[in-house]
Amino acid sequence: MSGLDFTTVDGRAKAKSRNRKAGTIATMTRNSVDNSLYRNRAGSWWDEDDGAFSTIRHFINPARSAWFRRILEARPPAGQGAPTLLDVGCGGGYLSEEFARSGCRVTGLDAAPESLAAARRHAAASKLAIDYVTGRAERLPFPPASFDLAACCDVLEHVDGPDAVIAEIARVLRPGGLFFFDTINRTLRSHIAVIGAMQRWRATAFVPPGTHAYRNFIKPRELKRMLARNHFLPGEMRGLSPHCHPLWALLALHRRARGKISFQELGRRLAFGPSRDLSISYIGYAIRRDPAGARPTPSTSPAGTPPSPRGRFARWGSSGDAGLPAAARRRRGRRT
Repeated sequence: MSGLDFTTVDGRAKAKSRNRKAGTIATMTRNSVDNSLYRNRAGSWWDEDDGAFSTIRHFINPARSAWFRRILEARPPAGQGAPTLLDVGCGGGYLSEEFARSGCRVTGLDAAPESLAAARRHAAASKLAIDYVTGRAERLPFPPASFDLAACCDVLEHVDGPDAVIAEIARVLRPGGLFFFDTINRTLRSHIAVIGAMQRWRATAFVPPGTHAYRNFIKPRELKRMLARNHFLPGEMRGLSPHCHPLWALLALHRRARGKISFQELGRRLAFGPSRDLSISYIGYAIRRDPAGARPTPSTSPAGTPPSPRGRFARWGSSGDAGLPAAARRRRGRRT
C-alpha cells in the first residue's frame, strides 16, 4: 500500500465535514454540486470505458434494476396494459431502457439536452420506444396522477432540494404507485469511498472533483421523513455495496486508475449487489398513499427480500441475483 499516492486531486488533504440537523436538506446553497459533467461529457454515456458513466452502467445499474424488478414482480400495478413509468433524471437512459425492456411505457426526463440526445440515439439503436423529455425534477411538466410508477436514481444527492423533487414525484404519481430510488448515505464510510476514493485520491479517482458534495448525501432516516411528508409510505431499503473485501476493492480501483483493467472488469471484481449495509449507498422503494386514506402495506418476505412471483414483468427474469456478477452469485450461494 505504500506505493499509493493518497494526496487529494484538489490539493486538500481533508474535507471539512458539516454537521446538519434533520430538515435542513432543502435549504442548502444552490450549485453545491458541479453537474456540468452531464453536459460536457454527455456523448460518453454509452462508451465502454468512460469512468464517469461506466461505473453506473457496468455494476450499479444491473444490481439496482434487478432489485427493482423483484419489487415490481411482488407489487405489479393495478389495471390492464403496460404501466407508465417516469424516470426522473434519466441521464443517458440506463434505467429507462431496463424498464422499457420489462414492458413499461417509459418517459425519461432530464435537465441536460445533451444527455437526452445520447439516450435517444441509444434507444433508437436498441429499438426501444422511450419518450425523452427535457425538464427539471423540481418542476415536472406533467399533470397530477400521470404515471403508475416513478424512478429517481443518481439524482437526489445531486440536487439542493431533494424534498421538492420528491414532492413533485408524489404529485405526478397515481395513488398506490411505486417510487424507486437510490442515493448515498452521509457517513464517514461514504466520505472515504465516494469523496476520497472516487474523486480526490490520485491513486484511485475516476470522476472529476465536485461531482458529489458530502453535505448533499442523505441519511436513510432523513429520506424516510421526506417520503412521509410527501404522502409516501416508505418501503424496504437495502444497501448497494461491493461484495468483496475493502482492501481488494481499493487495489482494484488503483489498477483501474493506472489503466491496468477496464471499468467492466472493475465492476466484475467489485461485484456490487444489495446488502444489509446501508452505510455507503442504498436503494429502496415507497408507495404513494391514497388521498382517500387507504394505507398500502409494503410486501416483504420474513428474510426481508420481496418475493418474486412470475407475472407480466417476467421479461426481467425472476432471480434477485440476475443483475449481480457471477462471482457475487457464487459467494452468495455459499453463504446460504
